Amino acid sequence: MVFFFTRWLVFIPALTRQPGLLRFQGIMASLLVGFGSFQQIIAYFIFPAVLFLGLTVAGLFALRQTNSRVNAKKGFGFPWTPLVFLALVAALLGLLAMHNPKQVMLGCAVVALGVPAYQLCRYREESTGRPEIGNA
Repeated sequence: MVFFFTRWLVFIPALTRQPGLLRFQGIMASLLVGFGSFQQIIAYFIFPAVLFLGLTVAGLFALRQTNSRVNAKKGFGFPWTPLVFLALVAALLGLLAMHNPKQVMLGCAVVALGVPAYQLCRYREESTGRPEIGNA
């Protein structure tokens, strides 16, 4: 049963070229809209979105350390501007986690559920050299 479910998520029909994961995401979004309030939906979405925004800015420092061709000194106020931004992001994430811990954990869990689906898609693509496309 689990194999069928995960196979359905990564399968891409030749006719529509829409992966099952996209359809599953649409069903889940419809359920959230039907059973939840707009504030709940935003609470699920905002923490992971701000977290990944902060990780993206933090990646500037890692990129500068590992790649000598990146000249980050050309950016205005580097490194102070990104550091201030990261401090504000950390404060916002802390406030969100204190205000709505349940929604924060559920939002992070939903994002974390994408990791196995990604690994499965990546494994199938590496083994075949292309994504699975065809008939179910």
